[in-house]
Amino acid sequence: MEITQTIDKPEGKYRHMGRFAFFIESLKNIRTVGTVTRSSRFLCQSVVRHADLKKAHVVVELGAGDGVMTRHLLKAMSKDSYLISFEINKVFCERLSKINDSRLIIINDSAETLAQVIESRGLDKVDVVVSALPFSVFPEDLTKAIVGQCHALMRAGGRFVQIHYSLKTKEIYRNIFGNVGSAFEVRNIPPAYVLYCFKT
Repeated sequence: MEITQTIDKPEGKYRHMGRFAFFIESLKNIRTVGTVTRSSRFLCQSVVRHADLKKAHVVVELGAGDGVMTRHLLKAMSKDSYLISFEINKVFCERLSKINDSRLIIINDSAETLAQVIESRGLDKVDVVVSALPFSVFPEDLTKAIVGQCHALMRAGGRFVQIHYSLKTKEIYRNIFGNVGSAFEVRNIPPAYVLYCFKT
């Protein structure tokens, strides 16, 4: 497991990958990326709205990609919070490492190691999980294991927000959290669902 702490750096402004570069990298890793286009600002804004990050101290991002959602999350978070972003793709992690924000912790590993990472950082509970992992193409047992782990690590009232392009796995979230709501963002390409749950 490779952990990178992003520190404040003076060397210029972060820029995400070009659309074509993102498309090529996504094609090479479609089963783990799940899409060939990055999230639009409209989709990012919808995720941030449903995540309600203002009072969150520990935020986890699963499937950070090249950082387009990461930047929106950091912008909405408080100054004393942490964002732990998981991304298994090394090329995307290199891009993420250019984000100039000391609150960002980049984990170049599978989301299955979430509990281990939280413990290694000396943290107790997670306030919010935002996920762009393509659970609809994951084995069902793996999806249940990752989502179940998120639920177990959350404080009461914590939020789980998931991006999807179908409602195929909606019942999994309902079975684990006991509740699930959804919003549909037609301005994203392709149009996407934002599913959100609360830990009671």
